[in-house]
Amino acid sequence: MATAKNTICLWFDNDLEVGARLYAEMFPDSSISAIQHVSFARPPGKAGARR
Repeated sequence: MATAKNTICLWFDNDLEVGARLYAEMFPDSSISAIQHVSFARPPGKAGARR
């Protein structure tokens, strides 16, 4: 029987890694395979404008 694989995307304003580890602990045999850090720099333009 094949094991299902899920990709989960979590968004936190603070303490992301703590939250992600807590989430992963809820599921047996789960793990965090990668963490990507991104910049919150916003492109220039009027707030709320569509691109």
